[in-house]
Amino acid sequence: MRAVLVSVRYADFLKQTLKAWQKFLPPDTLTVVTAEWDHETQNWARKCGVPVYLTKAWTEIDESCHVGKGVIFNKPLALDYALGLAGKRTPETGELCVTLDADVVPFGKWPGEDRFVAGTLYGVGRYKADNHQELVAHRRGQINLQRKSRFMKNNKPCGYCSIFRYAPGIRLGSYPSAGYYDRDFGRLFPEHVMLKEFYVVHMGVKGGFFNWQRRRLPLWDTRPPNLIMKGMS
Repeated sequence: MRAVLVSVRYADFLKQTLKAWQKFLPPDTLTVVTAEWDHETQNWARKCGVPVYLTKAWTEIDESCHVGKGVIFNKPLALDYALGLAGKRTPETGELCVTLDADVVPFGKWPGEDRFVAGTLYGVGRYKADNHQELVAHRRGQINLQRKSRFMKNNKPCGYCSIFRYAPGIRLGSYPSAGYYDRDFGRLFPEHVMLKEFYVVHMGVKGGFFNWQRRRLPLWDTRPPNLIMKGMS
């Protein structure tokens, strides 16, 4: 099994989510993929004992499969290299592959490899925490974020958490940005399944449209509300 978590300029989120994914996933399956210049992400991952995969693919183009024109943030190509779907370290046929974003936190239980069959793309539901206090309260069982409106329609697997068994020729591809590649990737699989064994909580306001091309949202603020308001006055 190979699980790859993307973090580029997302160290503030990674500091809230990486240890949770470490505990959640089977041991020694998780790798953080980032850019060579993102030292904060690298330092935190290594502090947590998680391997780091460095790539320049974020600003590169694979002419053999590129969709669109130009490149700003080629997340799918970076994932291809980190998982071994392109380049070296090709997975064995049937090996389980997982892609994750740094701004989502898992809740529930990892179902185990027997749950996953070939030819199916798996995803999970996603709910949102508007701020750090909501996330902490949900962790403590003080509020239930699942009872709030979902962050987006999660009727099909999306890029924030995708799980599949490798088959020769499977690629996430090469795109100008992190937008829409997961939609096209889903078309490679005859079946889509949304898992019930676990879900994720997305940290912050709807950020996908803002961050598909580069990080634009403010840092994740862990201060208590009274200190945040004091700093704004």
